[in-house]
Amino acid sequence: MGCDIHMFTERKFKLCHDGEEKWINIDRFKLNGRYKYYDDGSEERQFEVVPIYDDRDYRLFTMLAGVRNYHDDPVISNPKGFPFDCSDFVNEEKENWEGDGHSHSYLTLKELKDFRSKAAKYVGFMMPEDVLRDLIYRLETGLIERLEKRTRDEFWLLENEDTTEYDDKVRIVFWFDN
Repeated sequence: MGCDIHMFTERKFKLCHDGEEKWINIDRFKLNGRYKYYDDGSEERQFEVVPIYDDRDYRLFTMLAGVRNYHDDPVISNPKGFPFDCSDFVNEEKENWEGDGHSHSYLTLKELKDFRSKAAKYVGFMMPEDVLRDLIYRLETGLIERLEKRTRDEFWLLENEDTTEYDDKVRIVFWFDN
């Protein structure tokens, strides 16, 4: 049986009326072409999430939360649980998977980048350099680049602007099913 990831993106948003910061969903959506063929009572949604990442890559799953760690690879963080302060949309999605979802967690862009920069310590000690280079490439192209682009879009940054100032204000919330 396969294991899939369910991943959503959020950013901290400052509310105008009191200055409080709240996590809001920043996923992209597409029109569900099947929607018009169902009755109003259907669970079919008019819009579907276009996830920032939805491939099945067990080595990346391992790095994110230790899921399916068949090679004793380094892990960014063991599952932290579902964030208490997540957006309403992501909370509803989690509720839809209740019972089937596992290893709920979340990571900021900063945490992903910190892991990438510290990964060199694993060379030789835990794994050969080429294996680690492959893992970091998966993390870089699979998530970091995509989250940096989303950060630029959300905070109106130019293509070549550094996202560092906002890296702790953007996160992924995820869980797995099998």
